[in-house]
Amino acid sequence: MLDAIDAAVVYEIYGTDHTEASGLSAYYPLQVQGAEELETFRDICVSPSYLGLVDRVAYGFAYADDVADYDNTDLVEESDNDWSGYDYLLTEDGDYLYDTDDGDGSLWDYLDEATEEEGESSAISFYSEPALDENGSFGFTLSEEGLYNAASVEALVFLESDDGELICIGETTDLNGDWETGEFSDNFDGYWFSLPDGQTLSTYLVAQADGYDLFTTPVEANGELRYLRFAWDYESGNVTFLDVWDGIDEASGAAGRLGEQLADGDVIVPVYDCYDADGNETGYYEGGEYTYAEGDQPGFELLFDGDYYYSFCVDDIYGNYYLTDMAQFGIEGDQVSFYA
Repeated sequence: MLDAIDAAVVYEIYGTDHTEASGLSAYYPLQVQGAEELETFRDICVSPSYLGLVDRVAYGFAYADDVADYDNTDLVEESDNDWSGYDYLLTEDGDYLYDTDDGDGSLWDYLDEATEEEGESSAISFYSEPALDENGSFGFTLSEEGLYNAASVEALVFLESDDGELICIGETTDLNGDWETGEFSDNFDGYWFSLPDGQTLSTYLVAQADGYDLFTTPVEANGELRYLRFAWDYESGNVTFLDVWDGIDEASGAAGRLGEQLADGDVIVPVYDCYDADGNETGYYEGGEYTYAEGDQPGFELLFDGDYYYSFCVDDIYGNYYLTDMAQFGIEGDQVSFYA
């Protein structure tokens, strides 16, 4: 089998984020974003049976894993007839010609309808809703079904601007979680990542590797909206700038090119997403200018005193998520207190 894999792989490339990457990848849509993605896959999938599997997974995603009434017989037979014709015609130049007539997307309209409302995954349910306990800890317990469908749990932290908008300063995985019982609660100590000049960064976890976490934060780098990446080492506690990159293209889902290292004189402006009281995104907020000097590294310091908001985000196994109601907490010195 290993010899067959070696013979099958004719080209490989990997970056600094995944130096141990190897093997083959298969498309398995745990995070289908809508009908357009499946229409694209239909045009390139070489196996009608596998397309049927992908469609079944998407159906389960749309209907909280309820596939009792699902039947993909017609889809598989139709696709088999399509591909038995001239869809894959090898030209003299060695190129393939594909049938790209993808119709109106009606096959997967149900998927778009099922994913219209973000933050309300029907696959996530609770035995006890998020609330403060007698010790002042904010937490919840997933139901048996909710625990089965949950993939990960993070928390989002916000601060309130002078005009009443909520400014998101990112996500944290610093919480208590028991994947046997479904019990989760905050473990927030008030520390957050910042630029060397003290400005709080809006940080999001990209990956957890062996001994370190990789984070990204939206910034304006020399006037262009990009993403600053840095790593946090568990053992040493060191935080290290890695590069600036273009992020993920929302239209295609493709990752940006390899990042560029910071250089002396680069001007960085932190960027934060803003929301109204109902959770609707209203735009973004910009911080102040920071000029990078060689050797500068991010900080990991206590947030400044004030009032903040905290919301759990439960990601389900189908690529959707459930965002809980917010709790308010205050920071005074090194003390973090959640309010009823």
